Amino acid sequence: MEFFGFQIDVSETVYPPSEDSELAFRTFLKCMKMIKNKDIKILDMGTGSGVLGLLAASQDNVSDVVFADVNNEAITMAMHNFDVNREKIKSKCSFVNSDLFSNIEGFFDIILFNAPYLISSKEDGNLHTAISGGLSGVELTIKFLTQSLQHLNYGSYAIIIASSLSDLNNLKRTILSMPFLLLDERKLHFFFEDIVALLLVRS
Repeated sequence: MEFFGFQIDVSETVYPPSEDSELAFRTFLKCMKMIKNKDIKILDMGTGSGVLGLLAASQDNVSDVVFADVNNEAITMAMHNFDVNREKIKSKCSFVNSDLFSNIEGFFDIILFNAPYLISSKEDGNLHTAISGGLSGVELTIKFLTQSLQHLNYGSYAIIIASSLSDLNNLKRTILSMPFLLLDERKLHFFFEDIVALLLVRS
């Protein structure tokens, strides 16, 4: 499939580029306008097909992009899509199999997390892992935010995706209790839910 000019291949076990990916990318572009330095370091957490990391790596002032996912098959797919689109890439890229930040080192200017945001069931499988965010749909995102504080300098940014079908109010209350400021909230409305992109800055 084509996504913002990139050819992205997908598989049955890896989350494909979707409307929430586009929402995350447009929020990322707004965030990029807030950063003045020319050596921006990006972490694409839960990279899936790698689409957000690849779009970030095509920007002129991005120097490094780390693609991370708990699913080894996602890392393989992201590396494949990197090879397919290599001519569009302008930054150094690395790929890490990691359960959230378990294998992540260093600090980043922007961390992207198109988070699994659906309410969990007892199903197994890699694709289920890619879409299930916990019993209320936000537990994984809250865990991500807590751990991200060790990898964000003051004034660095996090972009997360959530759903109105999950406990979005609890997520926002938790953000207010943490050293983050909510800078922007964008919504994509469907007849049954809103997909929400939250742009946060480490305060």
